[in-house]
Amino acid sequence: MTRHGLLVLGMHRSGTSLVARMMMEAGLTLGSDLIPPSHDNPAGFFEHKEVVALNDRVLEHLGIRWDSPCLVPEQPAPEWFFSTAADIWSRVFAGSDHWCVKDPRMMRLLPWWFAFFQHMNMEPGIVWVVRHPDEVAQSLIKRNNMDLQTAYALWIRSQIECMQATRARATTVVTYDEVILNPFRTAKRIASTLKIHWPHEGQDLKQKLIGAVDPSLRHHQSAKGHSEDPFERWAIQLFDLLATGTMDPSSWQPHISTLTLIDQFPVSADTANRALRAQNQSLNQFIDRLVKDKETLDEFAIRKDREIHQFKLQESELRKEIRRLTDMVANLDKDLTDVSERSRVLSQQVVDLEAMGNQLREQLSEAELLRQSESINLGRVNMELGRLSSQLDESRNEYDQLMRQNKHHEEALADLTRERDALQRELERIQTNLDKVMQSKSFRALSYFIKFKLE
Repeated sequence: MTRHGLLVLGMHRSGTSLVARMMMEAGLTLGSDLIPPSHDNPAGFFEHKEVVALNDRVLEHLGIRWDSPCLVPEQPAPEWFFSTAADIWSRVFAGSDHWCVKDPRMMRLLPWWFAFFQHMNMEPGIVWVVRHPDEVAQSLIKRNNMDLQTAYALWIRSQIECMQATRARATTVVTYDEVILNPFRTAKRIASTLKIHWPHEGQDLKQKLIGAVDPSLRHHQSAKGHSEDPFERWAIQLFDLLATGTMDPSSWQPHISTLTLIDQFPVSADTANRALRAQNQSLNQFIDRLVKDKETLDEFAIRKDREIHQFKLQESELRKEIRRLTDMVANLDKDLTDVSERSRVLSQQVVDLEAMGNQLREQLSEAELLRQSESINLGRVNMELGRLSSQLDESRNEYDQLMRQNKHHEEALADLTRERDALQRELERIQTNLDKVMQSKSFRALSYFIKFKLE
């Protein structure tokens, strides 16, 4: 079955109008044809006229009034109820899953309404609003001139019937006090418990919810004193269990059985007083059982408080770990950014290198062609070098021959030099002898004679 919408349940004068307004601010639709504000509810009722009219028709069909604390007759819902409710839902909410309906009368008529929701394949979440019975009673006395014990009986009857009808259903209990003190936290708890999401959830929802609450409209507060009235004591015990959240749905059955104590509660207050006195002993026994249950639940609450303390310590450690991991993630994000930038740079470098590689391949191709050309030239050069080498060998042979001839010539020259030197010495000797001859008297005489003859 699919979760659809919310029901705001609660006794009259318990703050259901305020909670319904909060649901509207959070984005749920209440319909457009709402009951207008009045002097006893100047902020507005936030109740759809057709839903209220249908509930009044059901009460009339059952023969009771909204302010009657007597037992609601057990009757199956007739066809006209299903058809009328289905018509209202199809027109007012037009298939939306984000609807909210509030009417305190509905709290007494839940078997019919749950049968309708089951017929429509819907399972609404339930927000059960609880206010201190003293405050509710004071408000009913002022607005409706209701006597005190009828107000308490109606409060008790409504709460226990709600317990009985909402067992095993998605339900969260909120108190009027917590709504007044912190509406935003209350709305968050409702969403968390019922596992829903507010359509208007955002930064300004908190201010809207705070603005929806007007503490000046709270005209009655509980005196919180001891009461001798058994019904008042019973109501306060029941309120304490609901307000502290220790009365979970799985443990309501023992308390539901006590409805027999007020099943015959009449509308008349005088008759009610007589009936109350007759039931006083049974009520006192029941209250004693409630007190024992409360003591047991208090011990349970203490254990839970210890567990909550341990959970908070664990939560603190987890938050530290989350912060550490968050810092690690931030650093990893930074590293990832750096790696991405380096990758981008490397990618560009790869592109540049590929371009250079293409250029080098082109140059290599050109070099290969040049190498092939040079190889051909090198062959020619080698051939030329071979030819030149042959010529060089021939030149070397000629050189060797020339060197040998030169050596022979040098040896001949040396012989000639020796011969020249010998001739020179011989010449010098002859010259010396000649000089001696010319200087001799015979030669001079011969010279004069020859000269004389020539002349």
